[in-house]
Amino acid sequence: MSDSYEAETDVSDSELEDYVDRWFNDLMQDKGKVKLSENVYRCPFCPGKKKMVYQSKDLLQHASDLGRSTDLNHRGKHLAVLRFLKDDIRALSSDFSTMTLDHSRSARRDKLFVYPWMGILANVDARSLSDIRDDLARRGFDHVKVRIPRSGCNHAVAAFKRDWSGFYSCIVLDREFEANGRGRRDYYIHRRSSSGGTTELGNGMYGWIAEEEDYENAEGAVGEFLRKNGDLKSVSQVEGDERRKTRLMISDL
Repeated sequence: MSDSYEAETDVSDSELEDYVDRWFNDLMQDKGKVKLSENVYRCPFCPGKKKMVYQSKDLLQHASDLGRSTDLNHRGKHLAVLRFLKDDIRALSSDFSTMTLDHSRSARRDKLFVYPWMGILANVDARSLSDIRDDLARRGFDHVKVRIPRSGCNHAVAAFKRDWSGFYSCIVLDREFEANGRGRRDYYIHRRSSSGGTTELGNGMYGWIAEEEDYENAEGAVGEFLRKNGDLKSVSQVEGDERRKTRLMISDL
């Protein structure tokens, strides 16, 4: 394959998957062409664009958008970038704390999340939707739809984009709350009443990514909302769905 990322190559529909594989392998041989540092990325296929560097979630969005292009050349290259970035996503998601002792690679890959990707926000008290959105925006989570399942509910649900940038953002939310001592485990520990009958939750929000445990076991309005508006899917299943959709899109061209 040519060393020039600006070289254009015409590909047919049937060649797209092989084309993506070849560009992906090329990127993996020199990761510095995409990943400039731990938190800074670039798109090697768009050198003339005004925006030269991205955070990972922004490059995910860029690659997702152009990965749906009707131009097979652009689509193939950006699907390769998307596949490259998914490796980082898997690395982030692979060591999530779980309630099971089985930490094998296959078990992590088959971990079930609520899809479309959702985050659970707890201890929201009587805060308005705008207050919750502003809080998330200050943390860097903008463009997130927030729903309070029922009036007076002490939980809210944050709905992220269905694509991989949404999954990445949801993982980052989970990690940030956990790092600040306000993750899922912290919430359930602090919710337990002390001997005086009071809880130790404090005033701030808790948050985590919605998983199988929440979908199956959450009681009341939150559980109902998750089961009504989402399904349980693993990363492998979502990837399989994407591959099927891509094949259908190509066959319709």
